[in-house]
Amino acid sequence: MIAEVAPAATAADAAARKEEVEQSTENWSNLLTDRWMKVYSGMEIRILVTRRRPVLTGLTGLAVRPRLLSEEIYSTLRNAIIEERLPPGMKIVEERLASELGVSRIPLREALHKLERDGFVESLAHRGFRVASFSETDIRQIYEIREFLEVPAAVKAMDKLRKTGFGPLEEALEAMRESVTTNEPVRIVGQHVRFHQIIYKAGDNPRLVEMLGPFMELGFTYRVARRAGINGWDDFLNAHQRLIDVLRDGSPDDVRTEMIAHLRLGQRTSLSVLTG
Repeated sequence: MIAEVAPAATAADAAARKEEVEQSTENWSNLLTDRWMKVYSGMEIRILVTRRRPVLTGLTGLAVRPRLLSEEIYSTLRNAIIEERLPPGMKIVEERLASELGVSRIPLREALHKLERDGFVESLAHRGFRVASFSETDIRQIYEIREFLEVPAAVKAMDKLRKTGFGPLEEALEAMRESVTTNEPVRIVGQHVRFHQIIYKAGDNPRLVEMLGPFMELGFTYRVARRAGINGWDDFLNAHQRLIDVLRDGSPDDVRTEMIAHLRLGQRTSLSVLTG
């Protein structure tokens, strides 16, 4: 028996193969596709769905890693919580939410755990998650912890700020003023976090910065910012100006006293807005 030998690829075959490869590469190059997904009560949220780009030979060092799907889910749900489209105390049914977002439960669970670490959702023993809600006791405890950590941090930061200058703090305060004028609650919170992080970082204690981060950007801080309104911000802005002034010109005891007053004003404001 004589074995049959496969004929060599013709020019037409090669051209067809080349076209197939080019088409495949073109399809993969479309990394992000906009989809409109429904989340609870018929509301619609725009979510970017990430696809993985193939690594091309010779360009490995230049390959761009797309954002993970879990990060997109995190961002979508975080924004919905901030805007109170997912209200405090709402039970999150993972199976239903995964179906409505069109994702698997693995990246959804990753996003929910990150939201839990950042204080936006709470885990329920063997029953999933719910949107975090904060009682008066919770808020008092949060500010008690902040006072314990932030007062000595401000005193420690005083000397370095006097050497490096107060420009970044003044810029953050000006950005807060602009955000109040334009009524942008999310930006107000972002600049407020930036203001305090400048102080923490001046104390040269990275662990303290890491510890305080979650307390600055909890879900209830956004709700306070959304509900306070433009007329409720005068005391807030003036308190930050006083803090800059005392860090620039005051004694350590002055800084300690002003920071305590600053945090207690924040606590009173939070309690009045959330329980009023």
